[in-house]
Amino acid sequence: MSKKQKSAKSSKPSRRPKGPARRSARGLMSIATSPSKHVKERVAALEEAPLAVSYHDENLPEVLRILGDENEPTKVRLAALQALQTASFNAVAFAPVRGEYMATLRKVAKDPDPELRENALGVLARRKDGFAQKKLLEGLQDPEKALLPPEKALQLLSYDPHAEAYQAAREIVRRPPNDDSRREALRLLSADAKASPMFEKLLRDKSEPLEIRQLSAAALHAINPEKLQEHAREIVLDPSEQDDIQAASLAALTNFGDGEAIANDKALMKRIDRLSSEAPTTVKQSARQFLGKYGQ
Repeated sequence: MSKKQKSAKSSKPSRRPKGPARRSARGLMSIATSPSKHVKERVAALEEAPLAVSYHDENLPEVLRILGDENEPTKVRLAALQALQTASFNAVAFAPVRGEYMATLRKVAKDPDPELRENALGVLARRKDGFAQKKLLEGLQDPEKALLPPEKALQLLSYDPHAEAYQAAREIVRRPPNDDSRREALRLLSADAKASPMFEKLLRDKSEPLEIRQLSAAALHAINPEKLQEHAREIVLDPSEQDDIQAASLAALTNFGDGEAIANDKALMKRIDRLSSEAPTTVKQSARQFLGKYGQ
């Protein structure tokens, strides 16, 4: 073997740390798993340990034990969860404990500590886990079984929206326990094409909060852009409309409108020309941007 070949071979990165790095990993895990150490020390050790955890599969069961142990401090368990999430990206090293990891997460999803429950359910929801989806839906249908507040459950269900989640969200919109849950239910439904009529109604309802009307416009842009264009035109023509909604409607027409149809719409062009000189600043700027594109 030539010197060049030896040099190239020796320059390849090692897949497993050796010597001091390995001893450091053992030292970190010794601190992390010791009940006699201060919580801050244990958390710090786990925060430094993810690479070590990934390289040393013998550490993984012990970190899983910490995560699932209700007698361990919450901060230490949260740090263990973060370390395990990082370690899970090393598919080879993590494979032997992946099943136990999922089982532990499902156990922690029912933990008495609300922060741990939310974090565990978050990891499961992002993995589109059936157990998590079932528990989140159960909680929306029966508040006594809820593992999370409804707005948080809806956020997590949005990772994998489907018919049952949409139905639960519609019930929340009809009878919202609070404003946050109604807003999150609408966000979830913004991926449901069947919700178009509801969003059209909300967009045109001047008694609705501005945020809800803006959310409805964004949802229509995603699921029924033609309807958004129709309503945007009517909103711009309505002199009693809110300034922010008119500005948003002008932006929708400017960026996504049918250029030929707009150019031939004399009533719309006349109205926007007037807004460009007489409207409040926000609307005036949007009107001028529109005319800059479509004006003659």
